[in-house]
Amino acid sequence: TISAFYGESEGVDIDPSDAITFGEGDNETFYYGTLANNSNWCGLQLNYRPFEKLEGLRVAFGAGVGKLQGALTDSLGAEYRIQASGPFTYMGMGYGLRPVKGLQLGIDIGWLTTPTFEVTSDGSHNQTDQFRHAIESDMNEFFTYIPNLQLTIGWGF
Repeated sequence: TISAFYGESEGVDIDPSDAITFGEGDNETFYYGTLANNSNWCGLQLNYRPFEKLEGLRVAFGAGVGKLQGALTDSLGAEYRIQASGPFTYMGMGYGLRPVKGLQLGIDIGWLTTPTFEVTSDGSHNQTDQFRHAIESDMNEFFTYIPNLQLTIGWGF
């Protein structure tokens, strides 16, 4: 079956007491703020059901477009805006969304590939550009695959 989807994310708040780090050595500093706020995506998903008797079990492949956004503040007070937008792919497994008419429920678990992250800052301290580059580099290295868990409500035609 083919499914169309739309999703949004609630932001993940990072408290100053639980600050995260990016970079290494002299480029490492602590950041707090919100990640994945005002983020949304849409696309299509192809569901393959490998077992006839277990029609609720499926393997899913998908693609779409979306945007991920966030804002972090470093320990010196400069703010960094993080954004990734464009095409992405999805691969995972799910249960539910059987190929029948009417109300459908499902759960999926898998991996999303993200577009390239871009980081901008209007910070004015002398390390702003180094910190911006460290965040961008780490985001593009460590967050190119994002785990995905979703609950789905649908309607079969």
